[in-house]
Amino acid sequence: MFKENKFVRFCIKLFKRNQNFAMYIAIGVLGVAVDFIFFYLFYIILQVDPIISNIFSNLIAICHNYTLNYFLNFKKKDKFFKSFVYFLFIGIIGISLSSILLYILGVILGLNIYISKALVMFIVVIIQYNLNKAFTFKK
Repeated sequence: MFKENKFVRFCIKLFKRNQNFAMYIAIGVLGVAVDFIFFYLFYIILQVDPIISNIFSNLIAICHNYTLNYFLNFKKKDKFFKSFVYFLFIGIIGISLSSILLYILGVILGLNIYISKALVMFIVVIIQYNLNKAFTFKK
């Protein structure tokens, strides 16, 4: 019982210390759902080309994630459009970097594509979070 309480206290301290990062991850998970919903809408229901559907659904998810991070996570009150440009640019960097790393790990090195995707997501999320914290949502 003592170890559980110590572990729970450790988890609470860790969460409080990294609250912005935890919220960033939660918002990102919601963003994935938004991305899939809009991809389905464009591709299946409206029968738009899959690449165009992907581009639009990604852009909508980026807008969704930015808005929630701006108001709820980082609680900014100024420079909405200027910081959106940074967020969008960092999102495009993330998409590009993840594509390159996925190609290297999954295609060139032959690592299982799902393991590659998980590793790439882990790396890119940390990079994007730090870039957004430093440039998009700086205090």
